[in-house]
Amino acid sequence: MSKQIDVILVDDNPTDVKLIYKFLSKSSNEQFSLTSFDRIGDAIDELTKNSYTVMLLDLCLPDGSGIRTLNKAHQVVPNMPIIIITNEEDDELAIKAVKSGAQDFIVKNTFDASMLYRSIRHAIERKRLWVKLAQTEKREHYLATRDVLTGLPNRHTYNERLKRGLSYCNRYGGKLAVMFMDLDRFKFINDTLGHKVGDILLKEVAKSIQTCLRDTDIVARLGGDEFIFLLPKIDQSLKAAKVAKHILKILSKPFMIEQQEIYISASIGIAMYPSDGDSAVKLIQNADLAMYSAKESGRNKYDFFTKKMNQVVTNRLRLENDMRAALKNDEFFLEYQPVIDTITKKMVGTEALIRWRHPKKGRLYPNDFISIAEETRQIIHIGNWVLEQACIQNKKWQNNSASKMRIAINVSAVQFTQANFVNKVRDILQQTGMDAHYLELELTEGILMQDIDLTFNVLSELRDIGVRISIDDFGTGYSSMSYLKRFPLDILKIDRSFIKDLPHDPIDSAIVTAIAAMARGLSLEIIAEGIENSEQNAFVKKVGCDCMQGFYLQKPVAASSISKLIKA
Repeated sequence: MSKQIDVILVDDNPTDVKLIYKFLSKSSNEQFSLTSFDRIGDAIDELTKNSYTVMLLDLCLPDGSGIRTLNKAHQVVPNMPIIIITNEEDDELAIKAVKSGAQDFIVKNTFDASMLYRSIRHAIERKRLWVKLAQTEKREHYLATRDVLTGLPNRHTYNERLKRGLSYCNRYGGKLAVMFMDLDRFKFINDTLGHKVGDILLKEVAKSIQTCLRDTDIVARLGGDEFIFLLPKIDQSLKAAKVAKHILKILSKPFMIEQQEIYISASIGIAMYPSDGDSAVKLIQNADLAMYSAKESGRNKYDFFTKKMNQVVTNRLRLENDMRAALKNDEFFLEYQPVIDTITKKMVGTEALIRWRHPKKGRLYPNDFISIAEETRQIIHIGNWVLEQACIQNKKWQNNSASKMRIAINVSAVQFTQANFVNKVRDILQQTGMDAHYLELELTEGILMQDIDLTFNVLSELRDIGVRISIDDFGTGYSSMSYLKRFPLDILKIDRSFIKDLPHDPIDSAIVTAIAAMARGLSLEIIAEGIENSEQNAFVKKVGCDCMQGFYLQKPVAASSISKLIKA
């Protein structure tokens, strides 16, 4: 059975109303329901309360006539098909009616029941197609001007607004600010918690930062975790700084996503017109440079553009490009820092530490390049190289002496979340012939807590093949008893920040004592990092640390030096 077609008729001629009633009641193919009114005002009141499929409208009514009557109806029900029924055979009026939204125009006394049915069916179909087309055009316009994920303006819309803002400033004078914002460590969150959580976080960030802006300001998403702001009619750079501070403060609050508290920060670069650029391209470029400066100098801050920044960013890009060739050119090398047993004073293992022998800059340490390697994901290849070389070297030491030393290797979040990470570890162990029990993988607390289910599965697989797991820099991150109980762990390494003021700082003394006691209770080995004097040495031994590392005991050295220490 076909769906009922609800018709609302607006006509003040009783004879015409009876005739249309008669026509519609005779239909055998469609079921019609007809409601009639003799005034457009009454019909509009009805349309605000109930919905109808189609309207039959006379343009000559007691309370309205002509196209204005059609416009009144169309304003209330823009998506409902309207058919004009009139006594006037007026081609000009018919054209105006169709242009104003009517789907058909028929003259009374010239149609029969079948013509009326056909007109209604066609009007409904044409209106359906028109609405669909309008929705498509609206969606196409939305896609052309908006970021689909966050609903913010996109790059194209931002550029148009910036051009208009610059045109206004050129004509009437004044200043504006362009601010470029990049979320800190967003790739880490994406890699560890997954893209779904990353997308939700981006939406929440978009909502939060909009609350910091005036009605005349605009923020757009350029893609990924990059956002760009336009602050027009801003007379002082201090006002731009105030907005940037507000944004950083808003983002410092945790975001609750899928029952997890996620902390995020941002780096913001600011370029002012006209002092930092006289074109859209230059302002965006300089704001981007200022953002990189903020990121390089500690993150979670804002910087204004200065001319010196061009050189800083150029150097960073060169380092990134140089890094791509470093593995091929054998520029990376490893040093090894001994791990010493606190009781016997013997070396029980080493920690492998990467260095870069840069052809122009000389020796570079991890702080100089690892963050760039992680951002560009080159850390995956570099990390695999470190793992392979360290295992090869440790196996050589084992073969050349009676010592069965273990070796510790740092693992980045990008490496750890790779789908083939465990297989890669297993393959390298097989290729090098080193027993898995002598390999320790060092992870930070942050890596463990980003995706608890993934972490548990990966750690369990590593434990199954015999690899030992160490928590690096313990005490500086989450330090949660729950994960210490849940995850298959072997070693805690107390961060050097708690060691440096021992034994004179009572708080640090209490913290190290408590960590050592807790580790013993959980049957975990504990290593103290950063031992630099005899007092620290004595303190960590007294509280029960199993092993220690630090410059007081031995600085990181070449493999040949470790070989000599083994033989000594």
